[in-house]
Amino acid sequence: MYYLSGENSCPWVYFGWISYIDIFFSPELAVTVQLPILSVKKNPQNPLYTQLGVLTKGTIIEVNVSELGLVTTSGKVVWGKWAQVTNTPENDGCVNA
Repeated sequence: MYYLSGENSCPWVYFGWISYIDIFFSPELAVTVQLPILSVKKNPQNPLYTQLGVLTKGTIIEVNVSELGLVTTSGKVVWGKWAQVTNTPENDGCVNA
């Protein structure tokens, strides 16, 4: 299982903390890019996994898309977008969304 940095609510458990980069497909730009993961929004496997920041297949994550230069209709820069993990990161060693 993969854990995001700063998402641990149990101080007695020690994990190797790594900031993960997500491979994200942007339908607006029709490109695949590597973007940093901001947070885990929902994990369908277990509610505890959401609190711990565990990444499994089907997890809803928020990625930082500010580097892509996306702008809303009102002119504000889009900071983060939600994406769903489409692979099994525990087997593959990477995150695709």
